Amino acid sequence: ELTHQDADATERLITDLAWLLRYTLKSSAEGRVPLSQELEAIERYLRIEQARLGSRLLVEVDVEPELLELEIPGLVLQPLVENAVKYAASATAKKAVVSVDGEREHGRLVLRVSDNGPGLPPEIVERLATSAVPTVDRAGPAGAGTGGAGGGLANVQQRLALTYRGDAAITAEPTDEGTCLRLELP
Repeated sequence: ELTHQDADATERLITDLAWLLRYTLKSSAEGRVPLSQELEAIERYLRIEQARLGSRLLVEVDVEPELLELEIPGLVLQPLVENAVKYAASATAKKAVVSVDGEREHGRLVLRVSDNGPGLPPEIVERLATSAVPTVDRAGPAGAGTGGAGGGLANVQQRLALTYRGDAAITAEPTDEGTCLRLELP
């Protein structure tokens, strides 16, 4: 529909989509990427969502500049942001707020993805709390995903386990509203 309304905006979104596809391939091949690249992927993804959701989506990013060149597994934050947008925006008619922040705590990189959606189901919070690396049942039609069963979180947990051999964690932090996922990396 946007192509009929604003050709320039359409071109920018297609450029963002093409960049994201290249980034997906590149980050898979390289394994680790600078945090700045992961944040750029998130920014481009969020521009696409912003075109779809308009003023219903508010995004806040606050990452300490000295952290931007630290390397993290590619596509470890993006699925968390995607879930935040998906569940916060679809669950409420109010403005969906998604925030990403990063800081150094006790010599470790701490990244948080928060939203004002309905929060995580208790079984997923429990799975994160036990640090069990899950396997996700992907039975069903191809491309059907996991239907909100935590597939994105499971992928992130598996990637952290493979990359850091138990020296990284993803946990759900308590919040008054929504979800806050905390990644702690060496």
